[in-house]
Amino acid sequence: MRRLKRLDLSGNQISITRVAIPALPELDELRLSSNGMTTLPQGIQGLSTLSILDLGTNKLIELPESTILALGSLQTLDVSNNELKELPARLGNMTGIRALVLHGNPLRSIRQPIKDKGTVAVMDFLRSRIVEDPSGAPAEEPIEGEVDVAALMEGYHIRIGQIEEEMNQPGLSGIQPSS
Repeated sequence: MRRLKRLDLSGNQISITRVAIPALPELDELRLSSNGMTTLPQGIQGLSTLSILDLGTNKLIELPESTILALGSLQTLDVSNNELKELPARLGNMTGIRALVLHGNPLRSIRQPIKDKGTVAVMDFLRSRIVEDPSGAPAEEPIEGEVDVAALMEGYHIRIGQIEEEMNQPGLSGIQPSS
């Protein structure tokens, strides 16, 4: 199967404990949707030629940064309808991604108006969240009593996103029916 280009294992109730992706040097498209997986399959980071990865409708709770970043040829990433609460910020550096499908996840760090603008806006937002120390030195431990401004701002962004989502819920805005 070394010349395999497309592999669709969708809807097979594959759990991560039963699947490991073999070395498939020419694989371009991998579809693993609707399987109930909670983690990514072993070996997926070795699929360097992969341009389409469909992980929709599973139970993923995280996208390991090192695994996703190893997929340098990725153009389409579908992680819709999972349990993702956040995305790795460095995903924004993957300039080849043209389609990022996120709906159906409890993402709190990306506000709905940003998600509504589409892939480019989400990728720009993720890139803006990358925090790097130019010296390469390890981050210093905070001094007791010192305010961690980045963590504080992150908390504010998350809470603002929650409030925006609550405001968009039916019954919280607009004309209320009289009883």
